[in-house]
Amino acid sequence: MPGKNKKGAPATLKIVLISALALVVVVVGVVALTSDWRVGHTPTPEPEITPTADPAFNEQTPDPTPTPVEPTPTPEPTPTETPEPTPTQEPTATPKPTSTPKASSTPKATSTPKSTATPTPTPTATITVSPTPTPKPQDNSYLWIVVETELDLGETVTATVYLMPGRTEINANLVTASVSKKNIVELSSGGKVKAVGVGTVNVTFTSPYTASGETMTFTVTDPRGSLSASIPTVYTEMTSSAVKVTLTTNSTETTVSSADLTFKSSDESIFTVDADGRITGGRFAGYSATLTITHSNGLKLEKTVTVREDPMSGVL
Repeated sequence: MPGKNKKGAPATLKIVLISALALVVVVVGVVALTSDWRVGHTPTPEPEITPTADPAFNEQTPDPTPTPVEPTPTPEPTPTETPEPTPTQEPTATPKPTSTPKASSTPKATSTPKSTATPTPTPTATITVSPTPTPKPQDNSYLWIVVETELDLGETVTATVYLMPGRTEINANLVTASVSKKNIVELSSGGKVKAVGVGTVNVTFTSPYTASGETMTFTVTDPRGSLSASIPTVYTEMTSSAVKVTLTTNSTETTVSSADLTFKSSDESIFTVDADGRITGGRFAGYSATLTITHSNGLKLEKTVTVREDPMSGVL
């Protein structure tokens, strides 16, 4: 039995050595692979593997010769390329100055045109109008006036004037007219007559052709009619009977009711009047004032009222 042990010891030793060598190769390979990405890092040394002694053998196994581990080479730093310097630009050549253009020649002044001769004005013919000679009046001539003499209030008529004998019409602008009283008719050029108030008035027409004029009587009436009033006697501090008012239209007389009339005194210190037309005299006799009567159709009538002394004032 001891002889068998001695023969088997070399084979076992070979196996151990081969296993240890393989392990070292593996470790070296791993270190070599990791050294590429861990540049500058010092690898941690692998622990030495102590081969395990086989208990079947009593003899000591000699230590295997350690395989030297090659150090990981330090990677050489990659040199940085020095950039080539940018070439300096050559300075731009200074442009040559442009030659100054020659001044243009001054144009010659335009000659002043000769002035046009002023035309001689054609003389204007002067026409002299001789005034119409004023005719001398003839002893046997007279005027004949054709015009409406019955007028309504506000109406306007035009008179046509003839020279007689011969019945020659005279220009109305050569005829003048005058009135006997104002506020009934108004006269204007061209022989126009306008009725402005109720009443009767005389209008006299004259011309340079006759020695005397012609007189016409105009009567102006209001188409609404005319008012008249009967005023009772008024005594101091006494009330009279009512005023009686009459409206005349187309020659028809009608008594007007006080409901269609208004009465007004111009001075109530002299007399007063009520709505029915009854007048009351003041304290003093001998004074007068105006009573105005107005109809509902617009007609007006003014009457003067004088206050008399009360005949019974001196009787005891």
